[in-house]
Amino acid sequence: MFHAELAYKNVQNEIANLTSKQKARDTALQSSKEELNNDQSALMAFIAGDNKEKKDKELKEKLAIAKRQERDDKIKQLDMEIQQVKSDIDKHKDALGDLQMNQRFILELTPEDFKKKRDEGVA
Repeated sequence: MFHAELAYKNVQNEIANLTSKQKARDTALQSSKEELNNDQSALMAFIAGDNKEKKDKELKEKLAIAKRQERDDKIKQLDMEIQQVKSDIDKHKDALGDLQMNQRFILELTPEDFKKKRDEGVA
C-alpha cells in the first residue's frame, strides 16, 4: 500500500508538474502572440508612415521639377527678349549709321550761308 500511495503521489506530482509546464507554455505562447500583434501593429504603422513619407518626397520632387521647368522657361523667354533687343539695337545702329551718312552728305551739299544762319538761329 505504501508503494501504491507513493506511486499515486508521484503521479500527482508529475501531473502538477506537467500542468505547471503547460501553463508556463500557454503564458509564453500568449506573450508571444501579444508581441507578434504589437510588432505587426508597429510594422503597419511604419509602412503607413513610410508610404506617406515616400508620397511626400515624390510630391516635393514633382514640385521641384515644375519649379525648375518654370524657371527654365522664364530664362528662355528672357533670353529670347534679350536677343530681340540686341537685334533691334543692331538694326537701329545700322539705321543710325545710314542717317549719319545722309546727314554728312546733306551738310556737304548745303550752302555755307544757310549753315551760318542756322547756327546763329540756334545760338
